[in-house]
Amino acid sequence: MTGHAQHDHDHDHGHGHGHAHEGHLSGHNHVAGQGPTVLDIGDDFGALVLYTSADLVGAEIEISPDGEPDRRRHVAVHPREFPGGKAYAAVYYGLEAGTYDLWAAHGTRALTVSIEGNEITESVWPQGVLAPR
Repeated sequence: MTGHAQHDHDHDHGHGHGHAHEGHLSGHNHVAGQGPTVLDIGDDFGALVLYTSADLVGAEIEISPDGEPDRRRHVAVHPREFPGGKAYAAVYYGLEAGTYDLWAAHGTRALTVSIEGNEITESVWPQGVLAPR
């Protein structure tokens, strides 16, 4: 799978953009989607590959730890080339093991996923649910 979706932010309670630089959360990557994806996983950290339809390319889908909706970060959906085809996905890396909510347009919860340390979880965005743009 190629394409690098590191366009994520950690949103604090003041709704400012905080940027962590320890590899688990990062700031803007202006070449997102233009190279291979590197996943920061291991021990207590995993990753999520969220597959979507092509019409969501460019949408920035927010994720937050379950029960902590003010700790959101977002990742853009990009086309991902792989041998034999193309997929459309947002890739969330460096997620601490636990349960996470993904947020639809208008601040509604669209999906809940469980992340295990040292594993890549795959999930599919619910059909017909609008994503934030």
